[in-house]
Amino acid sequence: MIQSIDPAACTGCGSCTKTCPLDVFRLETAQEQISPCMAACPAGVDIRGNHYLIQQGNLDEAARNYLAVQPFPAITGRVCFHPCESACARARVDSAVNINAVEHVLGDWAAQMPLEKPVRRHISKVAVVGSGPAGLSCAWFLALMGYPVTVFEARPFPGGMLRYGIPAYRLPDDVVATQVRRLEEIGVRFCCNTRVGKGADVSLAELKRRGYKAIMLAPGTSA
Repeated sequence: MIQSIDPAACTGCGSCTKTCPLDVFRLETAQEQISPCMAACPAGVDIRGNHYLIQQGNLDEAARNYLAVQPFPAITGRVCFHPCESACARARVDSAVNINAVEHVLGDWAAQMPLEKPVRRHISKVAVVGSGPAGLSCAWFLALMGYPVTVFEARPFPGGMLRYGIPAYRLPDDVVATQVRRLEEIGVRFCCNTRVGKGADVSLAELKRRGYKAIMLAPGTSA
């Protein structure tokens, strides 16, 4: 897939417009290497590249590309305020591509794909304090790298603000639970009803005594 256009080398062959599924190059031939939607995405998702793969019927590959950058499209596809659509070049022709809906569908598709267990296993244990989006994302990438990860959560169920701060009609609890189960499938342990800190259930010093070589603090806005 063509990623960018060098105006000085352009011969007007039209290959760029034929291969771009969203017709972005015809709309803006002088665009930078990343597309406007990707530039506007807080997570830096390659939206144009993923949509191209989806158009070719390669949903598994599109999902893997997405998960390499942002592990929870099933969640963000439901709650993201999608600034990518405001920057979408297609809006200058008729209306922006419904990127958020595509992400929603791709996220549900990715949730059904089998997970590949990490080949390499590290000895050093990592503790993550808080199971909101930051804590879960940290646990996801560390687990895929082969680190044993334990997530400590003060509340009865993991999810943090995803579960307790967003109404269920917008983000159902079962969607969050599915993502948590996938983390468990790759080896992440969850220790709920456990506060971490001075005078809490477990202190940071105690975590170090238990052998955790690194501690990620992601207590969230409600801590």
